[in-house]
Amino acid sequence: FMSGTETDDEIVHALFNRLGRKISATPRVVHHPLGFSIPPKFQAYESAIAAIKRDIEAGADLMPRLSKKVRDWEYVDALLADFGIQHFHLSTTLDADGFYARGAPLLYVRFDDTNAYFVMVSGHGEWANVDLLEIIHANWPA
Repeated sequence: FMSGTETDDEIVHALFNRLGRKISATPRVVHHPLGFSIPPKFQAYESAIAAIKRDIEAGADLMPRLSKKVRDWEYVDALLADFGIQHFHLSTTLDADGFYARGAPLLYVRFDDTNAYFVMVSGHGEWANVDLLEIIHANWPA
């Protein structure tokens, strides 16, 4: 939450930042890039990836798989802000706070109003991985 001492500009900036992180609960078509696969070390998370796909296609709320930092008004997800790529936690354990447990690998996804583009499954810290952008450009140049 905000402290109450923010300027109007800071409040507007925080609002647009927060709205930009929200994925509307709208059914979307899921697309996979050519050669999309789950790396062998992450095969145990295949059911979580399938569940995310079903949720996206059904237009379900995806918030529980996002970073817990999404609740922080001041947090800026640089990967999302710079490149429009969301990351989903692949744990199968839903914590008491309503978010899936951290520590699992991530599914990187780009959204538009009617589509979800699965980019890759990888670990944390891929925020500057140029492969994310190259996969998007090679498969969906528009």
